[in-house]
Amino acid sequence: MRGSLAGIAAANGVPSIDHYDEIGLEPETYRDEKIFGLVEYFAATYGEELVLYGGQTATERFYGFKRIRDITTDLDFVSSADGLRRLFLQERLYYHRHFDILFAVRDNVPVSLAQTHIHDWEIDPGFFRAAETVRGLRCPVRCCSREYSIMLKLRRASGRLDRGERPFGKDALDIVNMIAAPYLRSDLEPVDFLETAALVRSHVSDDPRRFGAMLEFIDTYRDHLTEVELGYFERAMDLFDRAGRTIWKC
Repeated sequence: MRGSLAGIAAANGVPSIDHYDEIGLEPETYRDEKIFGLVEYFAATYGEELVLYGGQTATERFYGFKRIRDITTDLDFVSSADGLRRLFLQERLYYHRHFDILFAVRDNVPVSLAQTHIHDWEIDPGFFRAAETVRGLRCPVRCCSREYSIMLKLRRASGRLDRGERPFGKDALDIVNMIAAPYLRSDLEPVDFLETAALVRSHVSDDPRRFGAMLEFIDTYRDHLTEVELGYFERAMDLFDRAGRTIWKC
């Protein structure tokens, strides 16, 4: 499927908007059953054509070990080209001109459907190769790897620092949850911190000082952990720090 996303959307009769409030979503308190039910719907309907990323993957249903923050009330997927063709046929879609992204609305929930980029990051082939099939719901869900997920969250945090803005605490909390979880869940392998640090150097910053600042940002959210959890978190952070020193050779 060639051409700009805006052109592809227009060719398929997808309306364009500039603001999400144009679609008239009703105010609603979303419960777990609804959000995770929609994840199951998209995973069961589109299979490996969609990759779930964002805050949902850091919950205890996927890569986390506990509910460390409020559940994210929207869903974020990356779609393959084949998945996009099917989405045009089966979903109520909109094209957001400002974000250059498609999103669906199902059961009053916005579902973003990225294809070539996530925010300002151009999706590379490694993203799809690294995606993992997680069996935390009633059907398998293809998820962004923890290594790419951590990189994306640190990229957003670094960008906000560059603009003189405070990084989102939710990004740090999600990383805390994912890196400590393998010590508290027998079904998870440890995060590959060498791979994560390499991704950070390639896609966030080549400056080791910025990597250090990102570790400090994560560490400021340690107070959300119990004493036992904190010990595992500190072990994971030490491994992440050592991986960074190896990647930057310092």
